[in-house]
Amino acid sequence: MNDLYYLRRLSTYIKKYWYIFIFTTIGLVINALTEAAIPIVIKPFIDGTFVDNDQTIIKMAPFYLLLLFFLRGIGGFMGHYFGAWLGTKIIMDIRNNMFDTMLKLPVQTIENTTTGKIISKFTYDCTNVAYSLDKLITISVKDTLLILGLIFYLLYLDWALTLITFLMIPPIVFVVKYFNK
Repeated sequence: MNDLYYLRRLSTYIKKYWYIFIFTTIGLVINALTEAAIPIVIKPFIDGTFVDNDQTIIKMAPFYLLLLFFLRGIGGFMGHYFGAWLGTKIIMDIRNNMFDTMLKLPVQTIENTTTGKIISKFTYDCTNVAYSLDKLITISVKDTLLILGLIFYLLYLDWALTLITFLMIPPIVFVVKYFNK
């Protein structure tokens, strides 16, 4: 099963809190873009200070780095705070639905199920759903944008070297899989 399958199944719960989902996504996008921008900002800083000894860059680079990390912190806070809030609300909705379903079950079914199993479903399984949702959103939004941003930056710096690097990935994966056995 892939991530989109689970996201589709949880979309009924997410739709109810679409505005929080948007804030979470915006925060993760800001975090990913600022994280991808770190090498873009640091390269001129290193070149301008150590190589060229440019006084303007030496004076301005710390402010740009502080601004970049400030924006990254805001994006990270938004993504994690609103993501946790969304997860908590979805856990509450899932537990309410489970409780409503349990009230409609025949008495015999409830008597044949152990109390520990019922409590486990309400606590552990619901919490795992929220944790998985948080990871799913983070991976599908933040990590994807970060990887794409860094790949585009590498292609911008030196497209030939980037393509050679990508050609080396399959043999490296093969060697790692071979030695992991």
